[in-house]
Amino acid sequence: MWQRWHISLSTWLSDYHYVPLSGQGSSPERRIASIFPTYLFIGLRHGAAWHFVAWGGLNGLVRASETKKTRFHTNMPGGEDLITAPHVLLRICTTFAIFCATMLFFRANSIADAFVIWQEILADAISPTAYARVFEQLSADKFFLTITWGLGGVLFAIERSEERRG
Repeated sequence: MWQRWHISLSTWLSDYHYVPLSGQGSSPERRIASIFPTYLFIGLRHGAAWHFVAWGGLNGLVRASETKKTRFHTNMPGGEDLITAPHVLLRICTTFAIFCATMLFFRANSIADAFVIWQEILADAISPTAYARVFEQLSADKFFLTITWGLGGVLFAIERSEERRG
């Protein structure tokens, strides 16, 4: 009985939001265009506030553009050869940076607060003393452990992506 009534959010979004918007057998452009409103809905589902909608919209734009770019590379002759290990590493780092950037909108109390936080981050990024403060707080052993785990995760992801390609 539980199996009939239980439905996950991703399945519900796929069945009742994304597929009706994109249409069965529709063009790739229409499927890509239906990603954005689906992510807007995901943002709205997290809370009835504009910063959640902004978070969903930003993720929808990123996801749609990534889907478009991936389709371009895989459809072009020899395009899969362009996806090398350094390219995968760059994509992993870019994805993480974008995820962190959009999470500011999710965690902030308002869109204005998110922009204030961004201003503080960017002001610290160009401050010469900001990096010294970070390294003062981070002991050498924690820094080494963090770098080791991070590189291990990246190398694991690169290896898995190469296995998938063949």
